[in-house]
Amino acid sequence: MKIQHTFLRKAIAIMGGLILLAVISVAVVFAQSDVPVGPDASNLGVVDYKLRKNNKEMVVSFSHRESNKDGELRIKDLGENEGMLLEFSREGDILSISWNPEQGEFTLQDTNGQTAYFFFENQGWVSGTDESTTVLEKYQDDVKLIGAIFSDVDSKPPSSIATSDQSTDICTSPDSIAASDICCGGPQGFGECFRTTRSAACECATSNAGTDCWNNLCIGCCRWVGDCDCACLIEDYFCACGRHGYSCSPCP
Repeated sequence: MKIQHTFLRKAIAIMGGLILLAVISVAVVFAQSDVPVGPDASNLGVVDYKLRKNNKEMVVSFSHRESNKDGELRIKDLGENEGMLLEFSREGDILSISWNPEQGEFTLQDTNGQTAYFFFENQGWVSGTDESTTVLEKYQDDVKLIGAIFSDVDSKPPSSIATSDQSTDICTSPDSIAASDICCGGPQGFGECFRTTRSAACECATSNAGTDCWNNLCIGCCRWVGDCDCACLIEDYFCACGRHGYSCSPCP
């Protein structure tokens, strides 16, 4: 009898440990966290986020200043070079956007099967079907909201290289070369980036241009050529931006 009691206690302890591990595993696989609401989403009425995520998808529940506009955005990574699936739901209606920044493609579909398709070509967005523009305009408020929310929770921010918009005309020279021998007149670097908001696309393009300018004389671009040149699908959302800047070079 004593052996049976001992075995029972051990079995209970093992089961308790397994349950605890299961709870911990679920918490790790589907963790919940909060992120701040950015200015774009705030301007569109979003006041709060609640995030749930695992390795394959993220669910963003958001609160709106108008409570009847509360909703949820489900974000699924479709894999390398395949883009993202953004499923926007509110009061039972679902709006799906397939967003592929690598290929420059945007596809929207509502619950009734209405579809809008656009692709990026010759520095601008091109409508793929006759009804695409009409369908996009029908859902423009929701599309802008999806773009702003996704930008806030996007896990791929641009690097910190040369993101400043200031034109300094100053090159950071290595110790072996005098600063007076280095000028801001080298070849132009260029960066391009697709993001769901204009501000994020411009910041990313600026960072990419800085990387392109980077040489043995300085880090990033020493001077910018104007502002970002952007083409957005609708107002300041779902944009492609490009940026040029000068690299450092030996003075003539």
